[in-house]
Amino acid sequence: MCLKVAPKVQDPYANNPSHKAFTRAFLSQSTVDFGEDNFLASPLGVLFTLGILLGSGGAQGKTSYQIAKTMRLKSANFPWNISETQQEMKSLYKELSDSLTMENTTLDGNEVKVVRISTGVFTQETYDVESNFNKSIQNDFGGELLTVDFTNQTNAAQDINKWVNEHSNGLVEEFFTDDIPKDAWMILINIFYFRDYWENPFVPYYTSLENFSVTNNHHLQVPMMSKDEILKYKNFQKMDLKLSVNQ
Repeated sequence: MCLKVAPKVQDPYANNPSHKAFTRAFLSQSTVDFGEDNFLASPLGVLFTLGILLGSGGAQGKTSYQIAKTMRLKSANFPWNISETQQEMKSLYKELSDSLTMENTTLDGNEVKVVRISTGVFTQETYDVESNFNKSIQNDFGGELLTVDFTNQTNAAQDINKWVNEHSNGLVEEFFTDDIPKDAWMILINIFYFRDYWENPFVPYYTSLENFSVTNNHHLQVPMMSKDEILKYKNFQKMDLKLSVNQ
């Protein structure tokens, strides 16, 4: 008898911290999926969204294990303990969230966070939601559990758009431009709002129309900020970056 065994694939990011390993794997796969097309994605936003589902107990069984493996959590190994994994996710979320929101700035005379994170979990209003899930969303992840009527797709879209518009300070007026899909019964939205002053502001006078390459063969003219400045690029060697410099 002959057995054919598939070779074990080495994870190139296995030795990285969980969030960095997930980010690199996510971007690597996205680059393959989209090819030369443009795409906008926030790996950290995806990590937070999946992490909230996992850490709050919203995902159970096989689903929770698959999320933990996808996020490269260290506890996602056999024998698997879901409580240990949930605690790891809560700790990781708090560490990243605290790091992102630690900086303050002064805007319009008020001291505010440079980065503000908002999380909304929208569920069908007729569902009975477990109290532990609700408490974890609020206490562990600083989110809100909100109810909408998904049977009225237009009104549900309007309610969610109103929440997104408010928490993005009007930057995203319509998250849903059409009605919500018919099979939606729960939607989780994560918003990162950033606002601060430039440390070294650009001078508007020097903004000019320049080529922006959409693809190798497709270019658009868009307003580009520019400035003349001496940059000590050799300092970047401390970050282990490979630079190509034209003399």
